[in-house]
Amino acid sequence: MTARKKTAAIPLKRVLIVEDDDTQREILAEIFTREGYEVETSGDGDDAKEKLARHPADLIILDVVMPNFDGFYFLDNAQKPLPPVFVITGYNHIRGTEAYDKGAFIVFRKPLNIDEMLAAVKRHLGGAGPTDAAPLPELTERETQVLKLIAKGHSTQEVAELLNISTQTVFVFRKNIKRKFCGLSFIQIFARYRA
Repeated sequence: MTARKKTAAIPLKRVLIVEDDDTQREILAEIFTREGYEVETSGDGDDAKEKLARHPADLIILDVVMPNFDGFYFLDNAQKPLPPVFVITGYNHIRGTEAYDKGAFIVFRKPLNIDEMLAAVKRHLGGAGPTDAAPLPELTERETQVLKLIAKGHSTQEVAELLNISTQTVFVFRKNIKRKFCGLSFIQIFARYRA
């Protein structure tokens, strides 16, 4: 019997995504996982605070408005020192200024520019994920509209309002899009359908 030489695994950089909108949280998690980062997610500031205490992160992406404990509560009460915090907000510059005052490293306004956010994360953490140039299936006009709005950072509720459809219908479109793409990631889908 021959002994195998053990090689040390290179640890992945950890990104904690704190976002209460399920769709946005899932999309961001998929994007950062695809880019090669270890991702943990949370739907509110209190849960995020507990997760961060158990498993330190290298970077935090934090929504401002969330149920229970919002992003500002998290910034005020999470164990210090915090890693770089990238804040996401749909509010005006005053809330963005408040985020900087509370320790945010960068503030991204909704709708999100995913390319801009990825570039900022890569500047701070490094890493680049694989790309896949395989042809993608065609979407209906309405599916394309839904996907483009989600890619721009709109919440499920906002997509529903903008397209004058129910949130349940938005979920059905998301499910159909995933089915059509047979397991391809949202990052691959966005690369083709981003506005």
